[in-house]
Amino acid sequence: MKKIRLLLVALGLLLAIVSSGQTTTLTFKLANPRVLFNDGSTTGLFIGIPGDYFVFDVQIKAADLGTYMFSGQAMFSFDNTCLSTNPSNWYTTKGPLSSSNRYTLPNPTITGGIANVAWVGADYISSLGFKPVTGSYQAVVTVYALIVDPTGKADIDFVKSPMDGQQFYKNTASSGYGSYVNPNLYDASNFVNTYVGRIYANNQWTQIGGNTDIVPFVNWATAVNTSIWDGSATIPTTGTSLASAVRIHSGATLTVPPTGQLTAASLENNTVNGLTIQSDATNTGSLIATTATGTGTATVQRYMAASSWRIATSPLSGQTIGGFLTANPTVATAPGSLRGMTDYDMANNAWNPFFTNGTADAITVGKGYLLRASTAGAGVVSFNGNLNAGNTNVGLTMAGTNWNCIGNPYTAAVTKTTLLASGVFESGYTALYVFNGLTYDIINLGNGQADIQAGQGFMVKALSATNLAFTPSMEVHDNAAVLKSASVFPEIKLSALNNNIIASTSIKFIAGTTTGLDEGYDAGIFKSDLGLNIYTRLVEDNGIDFGLQCLPNSDFSSMIIPVGIDSKAGGEVVFSTELTNLPSDCKVILEDKLNKTFTDLSKNVYRTTIDVNSIVADRFQIHTSYQTTGLSEAYFNGSLSAYAIRNVEIRVKGEVSNQAVASLYDVQGRLILTKKLEAGNLNVIKTPNIKTAIYMLFVKDNDKIQGFKIPVTE
Repeated sequence: MKKIRLLLVALGLLLAIVSSGQTTTLTFKLANPRVLFNDGSTTGLFIGIPGDYFVFDVQIKAADLGTYMFSGQAMFSFDNTCLSTNPSNWYTTKGPLSSSNRYTLPNPTITGGIANVAWVGADYISSLGFKPVTGSYQAVVTVYALIVDPTGKADIDFVKSPMDGQQFYKNTASSGYGSYVNPNLYDASNFVNTYVGRIYANNQWTQIGGNTDIVPFVNWATAVNTSIWDGSATIPTTGTSLASAVRIHSGATLTVPPTGQLTAASLENNTVNGLTIQSDATNTGSLIATTATGTGTATVQRYMAASSWRIATSPLSGQTIGGFLTANPTVATAPGSLRGMTDYDMANNAWNPFFTNGTADAITVGKGYLLRASTAGAGVVSFNGNLNAGNTNVGLTMAGTNWNCIGNPYTAAVTKTTLLASGVFESGYTALYVFNGLTYDIINLGNGQADIQAGQGFMVKALSATNLAFTPSMEVHDNAAVLKSASVFPEIKLSALNNNIIASTSIKFIAGTTTGLDEGYDAGIFKSDLGLNIYTRLVEDNGIDFGLQCLPNSDFSSMIIPVGIDSKAGGEVVFSTELTNLPSDCKVILEDKLNKTFTDLSKNVYRTTIDVNSIVADRFQIHTSYQTTGLSEAYFNGSLSAYAIRNVEIRVKGEVSNQAVASLYDVQGRLILTKKLEAGNLNVIKTPNIKTAIYMLFVKDNDKIQGFKIPVTE
């Protein structure tokens, strides 16, 4: 390097003697970083040892036009643990400005940790073959440095002082030469913080581990440190994209598309709106980052159907409610200045008045907000601010009935099992309650999807004033974590229609659950303010009204499930069911104890009336049965009847006295058993292990005898 510098200095002194006296300012810039692999062949862009190389351009521009670069040099520092210190592992090729045969490129030198590359023009007067230095940046040389530690940063920056006065030009108006004004100017761009593992620059991705020195290469299945140097980068739309540290450099942007998934150990964003996570009607982009830093901001989208309601939470901090509403016309506008956004008033168990564009309160990460989309059409709402990552505590408070409106504070889905195991929920309410626009869907171990999508808000009932802890280990990629009830378990969804309002409650049959309280499976109801609620009580009643009750799947027919209903309007109520995965021969029978009726809801609906402002907790019951006899509809209207539950038991339904006796005979007339019945409308006669056959059952009650033909199957 010393010899080159002396040569250039001597040449400068000689040329200064014959110079026309013109001076001009030269500005240097580092640009277009990338990673290329050299396979060691002689057909590539350069000849060197095989391996990954950090590659970049040295660009220049002139303040005065009409000058031609004659010779010059660039010197820069670098990270000697990341890039080789052996000058034999550094190479240069000509850039557009030095592409003429008039230029030669001496081998780079490295002295004292400083790399020096030079370009030298032919030493004669003619200007032919030289390129003009324009007012726009042009690459004069491209530099290749062997990467020895792909986890590091290039740490490349100009060493400015020794470069000053070493750049020479020729003016087209005369035969004289001169040096560019001392000192030179230097663009602020450098590669001090540029990772060499994976780089986006000049509209393309490159990465270590490529298979050629010509074609750009990127492998998102490998987690490497990643720099988005300039332009607008987007991760793949399929699969999970892995990265170690990710740095979005100032002015660059990164987009996670609706089906994209990015996992990064850390993310540093240095651009305003530098990160965008997109959402559409079916998917939302997913980002898992353990830490988030930088001076930039992010935009996270949330798709909403037209006229829809949802509870949402922002994974970003630093935005006001008014700022959010002003930026999002998708949020509904009410007469006056009200907008379709509010929060929950715990003390009064109701939603607060709607916000306006002037609401100055800050949006709180992890707090749930009720949003209403406009009727004009579907679209996204966008939260903007600083990305939330790392451990996040969402505070729970005790007021009113202890219902808190919170949400997932991350940019990825979280697993519900970890949340439900947190121990912060009131007994009987270990569940997340998600508003579906009319009522609240229960998400727990027995119901709903496995994951809670990014930005999803929900209601929880707190056990005490404490924190619900969210940690990065909870996060999972699930772009399409739609909020719908799972149907893998046998289920009875019992609905009631009253005053044009419909409400429902669910009964599921799950192995391992009991007829008592099963925390995380049974879930008390979050009663809506629509004026109608339907619920069940546990078979082993504990006084809680349940929106979801989970029962053993070993014997559908041995339980009687109390059903309650609250109605402000009163009047006609229509009961119906949706049955999922129940055995084909299982009947669902609604008993109305007041009217003394039994209705097969697997075939029919049941209509009755209730009083205004009713709270009816002991009038209705659900019976499930494997019914093997062809009972007439008269049975379900209240007459005495009997049927078999496979070969396990026979049930006699209808009012009998304590004098009633039942006798069972086979078709040959042999007495199989006799049982004294109890007063009431349901008696169970155990018939363990009787054979498949037709039997006759006679019930004698005082002076009345009624007979039944009972088919029995195993």
